[in-house]
Amino acid sequence: MKKSIFISILIGLFLIVILLTIGSIITIGDKIAIIHPFLSYLFYFAVGILCIFLIIIPVIQTIKAPPISGFMVKDIQTCSPSEMSALIEKIRKNTKLTKEEDRDLRSGTERRKTIEKILHRQYGSMETIVKNAAVTNMVITAISQNGSFDMLSSMVISIRMINNLVRQLKVRPSYTKLV
Repeated sequence: MKKSIFISILIGLFLIVILLTIGSIITIGDKIAIIHPFLSYLFYFAVGILCIFLIIIPVIQTIKAPPISGFMVKDIQTCSPSEMSALIEKIRKNTKLTKEEDRDLRSGTERRKTIEKILHRQYGSMETIVKNAAVTNMVITAISQNGSFDMLSSMVISIRMINNLVRQLKVRPSYTKLV
């Protein structure tokens, strides 16, 4: 019951944001049409292309990614050999390994330390993605003097950050956590 109410509120807020954005785009297009109608068509085309590349494609890529299923959170030191082999297969499938890491995993010696090193590298790259998105968002909102533009740019930056994280890990959180 609470989940459906929460989802309904989120959908309602999302629709309000979309309507406000579309209204602003139409207003700007009408003002540009006063200069020349062709310019307004060019503006709408540019906005459509930007919407496709900055919002729609990242959202589709994120939704198409497989969901997380117990993603490498367990304690590596207590894994049985069969769990360790399954974890290594998951890492090989989901992670770009360096030659040294691949060699260490294949050799069978110090596999636990190698896995910990790979996970620390993954977490470090995820932190870098989040920090870059935060800096970009801070710079844009500091420079901009328009609240609507700030909100829209923050949404786009967040969507692209989530898409970059999903591309990095090749898995996505559940839909409720994603929202």
